[in-house]
Amino acid sequence: MIATVTIGVLRQGPPTRDPVTNNEIPGAVVRTDVPGCLVSPRSSSEIGGPTVLSGVTVLTPEGADVQASDRLDVAGVVYQVDGEVGRWPGGVEVHGRRASDL
Repeated sequence: MIATVTIGVLRQGPPTRDPVTNNEIPGAVVRTDVPGCLVSPRSSSEIGGPTVLSGVTVLTPEGADVQASDRLDVAGVVYQVDGEVGRWPGGVEVHGRRASDL
């Protein structure tokens, strides 16, 4: 049996303006939970070196709202969406790199 998990899609909210300086202030991050996802680790290795975890591949149910500028919270680890989001009949494929590695 394959287990599914709920991931969090983290998206920057719209900016606001500081009333005193009129400088733009980044908006708050908005989290949207997406249940029913499959998560698989991605690995890489250097020639002759060890294999290391380099990110994740997430398959979400069809219609999940994920964009290339989003971050993903997978079991408490935050990943930046890496590349374009793949939309397929029946689901969405997303690759993520650890946000701490950026």
